[in-house]
Amino acid sequence: KHELLLDARNFITDNKKRDAAITRFILGSLKKENNYISFKTNEYDYFNLKENEDGTYTSNISGILKISNVNKNIPLSINIFIDEEQIKLNFRTIIKRSDFKISIPKVPFVADVEDNLIVEGDITAYKI
Repeated sequence: KHELLLDARNFITDNKKRDAAITRFILGSLKKENNYISFKTNEYDYFNLKENEDGTYTSNISGILKISNVNKNIPLSINIFIDEEQIKLNFRTIIKRSDFKISIPKVPFVADVEDNLIVEGDITAYKI
């Protein structure tokens, strides 16, 4: 199994009020059990990389996404680029915030948020 951990206490956007609302009220990340968002691949799920014509690789895996102490099995699409100096990995999935019991407060400075959310990120590992 492989696991990716993200520190939910350090969630940063372009607005400090939004950051505080997300960490404290939406994710509840000040509680110890909610400090981290994690993704753990399923035990027998392998990357099964497919090489593309441009030299990149793609894969689809599944695993357990944990947000605010709620676990849900989700699929994850991965794109990988490898050269002599680095490995770049991009991941993407769509989740329903209601599946993770994430509610958005109805306050003037918070826009309405759809139930479907795109979760994506980039990881780069450099050769040392």
